[in-house]
This record gives sequence, C-alpha cells and structure tokens, in this order.
Amino acid sequence: DNIGLRNAAIEVLGMVAQGKARKFAEACDRAEPTVRKFLGEAMGKTRDPQMIENLRALLLGPDPNAAAAAVEALVCIGGSRAESLLREKLSTPDLFVRIAIIEGLTRLGTRVPWKELEPAIEDAIVRRISTELLGRTSDPRALDFLIELATDASPQTSSAALRAIAELVRGAEAHRPAIVDRLSASNESFRHALYEALLHGDTPTRQGAVHLAVLCRDESSLEAVLQAVADDVAGPETVDALRAWGPALIDPLLMQRRGEPRVWAIALELASEMSCLHHDQVPEATRDRIRSIIERDLCDGADVVRAAAAESLRWWGDPRDCRALVECLSSPSHAVRAAATRALETLAKRVPKTVEEALNKADLDGPGGADIAQVLSRLDSDGAVEVLKRGLHSASPRTRRAVVQALAMADATDVAQLVGYAVADEDIDVQIAAVRTLGQLVTSEANAPLRTALDSPFPAIRAEAALALGRRRESTAIPRIRALLEDEEPVAIAAAIDALAWLGDLHVPQAVERALAHPDDEVFQAGLRAARTLPQSDAERLVARGLEHPAWNVRMLAIKLLLEMDTKHTRQLLADAMMGEADSMVRHAIESGLRHGG
Repeated sequence: DNIGLRNAAIEVLGMVAQGKARKFAEACDRAEPTVRKFLGEAMGKTRDPQMIENLRALLLGPDPNAAAAAVEALVCIGGSRAESLLREKLSTPDLFVRIAIIEGLTRLGTRVPWKELEPAIEDAIVRRISTELLGRTSDPRALDFLIELATDASPQTSSAALRAIAELVRGAEAHRPAIVDRLSASNESFRHALYEALLHGDTPTRQGAVHLAVLCRDESSLEAVLQAVADDVAGPETVDALRAWGPALIDPLLMQRRGEPRVWAIALELASEMSCLHHDQVPEATRDRIRSIIERDLCDGADVVRAAAAESLRWWGDPRDCRALVECLSSPSHAVRAAATRALETLAKRVPKTVEEALNKADLDGPGGADIAQVLSRLDSDGAVEVLKRGLHSASPRTRRAVVQALAMADATDVAQLVGYAVADEDIDVQIAAVRTLGQLVTSEANAPLRTALDSPFPAIRAEAALALGRRRESTAIPRIRALLEDEEPVAIAAAIDALAWLGDLHVPQAVERALAHPDDEVFQAGLRAARTLPQSDAERLVARGLEHPAWNVRMLAIKLLLEMDTKHTRQLLADAMMGEADSMVRHAIESGLRHGG
C-alpha cells in the first residue's frame, strides 16, 4: 500500500533485473492480478527485449490494467517486435487499452498502414488522439478524417490535425495532386482553421499550415504565408512551392507593398525573380512596374526593403544600376551591403568595365570597404588592383584583410611586395591573410616575405608561413622550417612537419619519430600524415601506431591513411584493431572501410 516504496522497488528492478525474463515470467504466474500491472511496469524499466514475450502474455490477458501497463512497457523497450505486438492488438474492443496503444505507437514514431488503423478509429475519442498516426499513413483515405479534426473546436486537436495533413501530403507524393485538390475544395471552416494556425500556431503547426496554404495556392493567406517565411518558419520545400506557383503569383505579391517591411521585402524578391524567370509570360507593364519599384526602394526603403531591392537587381540589374549599388555599399546595414555586393558580383560578369568605373572612386575607408574589395576581386583588372592598393592603408582591419585576400588575383611583383608589408600589420588576422595570399601567388617574389614570416612572434603566422612555403615547394626554406621542429608551440611544430613532408626533406623520418612521441594530438597527427609519405614498409609501421592513440580523432586519421595504402598488411592491421576498438564510431569506420576496399 506504500506507493512511494512500490515505485522505488519498480525503479530498482528496472536497473538490476535485466536478463531476468524467466524470473519475471514465474512471478507473473504466481502473482495476483493487481500485482501483475506493477511487474509489467518493472519489465518496461529494464528496457530488455527479452521481456517482450512476458509482456505479450499481459497484453493479451483479460486484465485491462495489466494490458495497459504492458503497452507502456513495450513502448519503453521499443523495437520492431514491440511495435508488431502493439499493432496486433490495435483494434482491441477495450477502449482504455486501445487508447494506450494509439498513444504508444505515436510516441514510437510507428507508421501504421491505413488498413490496420481504420478499424481502430471508429470511435470519435480514439480519432482525436490518432492524428499523427493518420498523417503517417500517407494514404489519401485518411484525409477526410483529418480535415474534420482540423475544424475541431479544440486548438490542440486542430493544430495536430493540420500538422498531420502536412505530413500526409509530403508522404503521399503519388496522390499529392488529388489531395491538394481536395484541400482546395474544403469548406470555410477548414480555411479559417488554416489561417488561424498560420497566424497563431506554434512553430511546427505554422510550418505545416504554411506548406498547405502554398500548395493550395490560397491568395487570401498570402500575407500570412510571407509572414511565416519572414519568421523563418517556412522550410525550403515551401519556398520551392511558392516559386512553382508561377507568374500568376506576381500581381498578388506586388499587392503586399503597403504591408510590413519584412513581408514586402520577401514579396519583392519573389516577384522580381519570377518575373525574370517567366519573362515571356509577364506583361511588359508589370515588368516596368517592378523595375520602377526596385529603383525607388533601393534608395528610399527600410534597410530590409533596400536589401531586397538590391538582391532583386541580381535578376534585373543593368549598367545604370552600378552606381546606386555602390552607394548601397556605404550603408551601415550589413544586409544592404551584402545584397549590393552579390548584385555587383553578378553584374561584374556581364559589364565588368561599368562596375570597375563605378567602384573607382569608392570609399574603402567606409563601412563597406571589405565588400568593395570582394567585388573588385572578381574583376581581375589592373584598374581593380590599383583601387585595392588604396585599401591597404584603410583604418579598418576588416577592410585591410579583405584587400589582402582580394589581391591574390594579381600575380605581379609589386603586389607581392605590398602584401609582404601586410605580414607586419598590427592586426594578426591581416597578417594571416597576407601569408595565405603570398602562398597563392606564383611569383617568386612571395618567397622572401614568407621566409621572414617564419620568425614571427605569433605561432599562427609561423605555422601559416611554413605551410605556404611547403606548398610552394620552396626547398631553400628547408633549414628555416626544420628549426620550427624545436618550436614551443604545437601548431608551429605540426605545420613544420607537414611542410617538410611536402618538400621531401631527408629529415622527415626523424621528425616523424619525434612527432609520434609528442603529447600533443595535432603534432601526432602531422606525424601520421608525414609517415604516409615514407617508403611503404615504414609508412605501414608508423601509421599503425596511430591505431593505439587514446584520442578517437587521431585513430580515425590513422584508419583513413591505412585504408588509402590498402595493402594486405594494412587490412590485417585494421582488422586486428577493430577487434579491440571500444568506440562504436571508430569501429564502424574500420568495418565500412574494409568492406568498401578503402
């Protein structure tokens, strides 16, 4: 009679009674009917699949309380056998047990075919809790039940039904047109429920409702649909369905101009895109109207609208828009600058000279300096390089970094010298960008500043310089890179090992031995990568040491390298390692690699 003591006993049994299915069976045979219920609960707590046969006896027995406890226990254990048992009993005449089974199958995520579910939902009470299962059937015959439930007075029932309809539509691809036609022809009550869900539903309900509204092409819900898109509720499939609406949607979209700025911004972008994609089907007057709206909103709108107008010029832009877009690059709004940058990059492919002229006097010291550099990097012209050179003197580290990155397009001696000066910039991110850009240049003038960077006080710079020189196969730098093997910072040591391996240095075997004795994982991994470049027998022996490393990511690298070698010996090494591997993910990587031959 002590409820607390009884519940504690059930919890303890759940923890200690795994593998004791026979003892539970014997206890059930001896127990009074009222006790079997609690034994069923305890079997569920064990999560032991061996208990399923015992629970089957309780589920099929005459006691509804014990049967309900068996249902809950089967849900706790889960798996295909448990689901099959619950489905067998789905149409039980006992309403209490049937409800428990419906709820259990719902929690398990089971997909019950319509022919099994239909007899179980004759009762209205059962139907109300069966919405998720109905949606998972992917059977159009479940639709009428769900439409009825969507108009239920209970917001919870209505919302669940709308989510289920959305899932049914996604799953019933072959029947989708017929389902959409049926939804489009539904009564006013359903459309009202859909609209309310669009406006006031929780996120999953709004996601389902917005998808249904778009599929049904309900113009009266368009503003609410766009609001859901603005709230980042609509998924990619819903946005694709909006685009599939076609040119008929353009005029309704343009009618949103007086609406909330975020809604209008999305409407403008969609209308611009679709009017371009369906150019021949859109009247000239409509195209002129869109063009006029874009020009006006590019200058006068709220930031979100200006960004949409700039984005629209990716479709509608022509030479006359370049100067207005460059002005947008001075906006304090990141969204406006980013959209203008994308539009100018698109125009740069069609009218590069016009874009270059518009950027010639651009303010690289303003908030859009980095964005200007990004556009200039697409032009690959002497004029663009000259403008970029001015940006090296910008007060903004972000702009200087972007300029240095953009100068990688030029491969001139003077550019290498200028970027080399940036290696000594006061901002470390600019220094890193400079070293990486120097590494991309073909000119030999880049080598001298890279060698100088090996002596940087910053470990990240020393590491980047070593990697850049290694990739450039700059063998004259080998002695300086070797010196980094004595560095105090693991990042520099690891980079030196990688660089020396790329350069084919004779000291790589010794560097590998030291790296594989180093306590830092990054250095150890560099040692494994370098070992892969050694003669086959040495490579196999040294890389195999990574299989015993305590860090899973290091073992994964060793597995990858051994699979790449793909010899009889490496496959045996991996097979042996798999037997003693405790990490399931690592073990799966070995198994999968051996199965697919590396």
